[in-house]
Amino acid sequence: MFIGVLNSFFYAFRKYGNYTNIKISVVLGGVNQKSQVSTLKQGVDILVATPGRLLDLIKQKHVNMDFIETVVLDESDTMLDMGFINDVKKILAKVPQNHQTLLFSATMPTEIKKLALELLKNHVTIKIDLVSSAAPNINQSLYFVDKSNKVNLLLDLFKKQKIESLLIFTRTKMGANKLSKALNEYKIPNEVIHEVVVTAFIQVTGYYK
Repeated sequence: MFIGVLNSFFYAFRKYGNYTNIKISVVLGGVNQKSQVSTLKQGVDILVATPGRLLDLIKQKHVNMDFIETVVLDESDTMLDMGFINDVKKILAKVPQNHQTLLFSATMPTEIKKLALELLKNHVTIKIDLVSSAAPNINQSLYFVDKSNKVNLLLDLFKKQKIESLLIFTRTKMGANKLSKALNEYKIPNEVIHEVVVTAFIQVTGYYK
């Protein structure tokens, strides 16, 4: 069971689940619960939910918590700020005692630490640094440039620094295609890699890794 507050994540979770044999049901507030209840009646392996809607469905006996093995609490700090933690505690009180709880939080204020001690048993803390550092052999530079001059700057860097190979990240697929076209005009060999290209490659070759 996955409990969080971000609707966009729930829809992504359900979308990715379409390509597996795992039955995923998404229940969240702000929409009519009729279709959600209909899906629940078919049985699910993973339930993704907002605290308020899940608690309502439990009270209405549409959700049986007796067979929950794992509970994932995402964005715990946000749920705390939004006042959802009391609902979460009520939900966890209905879960079997031998379940596993995973708690994720972008920040670790005192309240979240207290919550972890209250909800988790013999827990292990895994901390991921927010700031990553580049490898010691990498030099970093920042250029402030207008959007219309980005390609010209890139071409200038090619000439002055004699770059033999380069990896460029763009914000959109369209941007990647436009940049590739501009580089082709200056006879600079390049390849574009993005979702559309990769999908086409897989369809043609049947290769997938």
